[in-house]
Amino acid sequence: MIEGECLKELFKDIVINGIPVTTHYGDQKELNAWIASRTRTSTFPLIWCVINKITPINSTQINVNSQLILFQLSNNQMLNSERFTKNYQPYLIPLYDKVNSVLKANNFVNLKDARFGIQYIDEPNYGVQSNTVDFSSSNTTKQKSVTIQTVDARILFLNMDINPNCILIN
Repeated sequence: MIEGECLKELFKDIVINGIPVTTHYGDQKELNAWIASRTRTSTFPLIWCVINKITPINSTQINVNSQLILFQLSNNQMLNSERFTKNYQPYLIPLYDKVNSVLKANNFVNLKDARFGIQYIDEPNYGVQSNTVDFSSSNTTKQKSVTIQTVDARILFLNMDINPNCILIN
């Protein structure tokens, strides 16, 4: 959980299009409980840190190999071109850029394998259906999101070394 608190601290001042970005962490159950406890307008855009195993490097540093999920409230009826214009271009892409900048600029964070940016994948209608390369699949898709609200997402794959005590104290 310490990596979640560190990332909350690092991202606390991010604002996208005049809207303060919220940050929290946990598993799927925590995400749904957290969204349910908030109003729609105070929830998104959202940076969610997926809690994963921590590997101690030395007495002050840890390695975090996890995911950050950037969320924006959406509508499952939108096509991708509208989704790009309304959610990705104004919110998720600038948020991705700010997350990259904040992590690269911090002296207590060392991003691994991210010389040109953190690796990511876009997930329109996050959790509603799984994207597949097999367009011939006859599986029916779900209509409800795994979150309690329909959201678009950009999933970032983090591999970084951090000094959590310095981040939380400074």
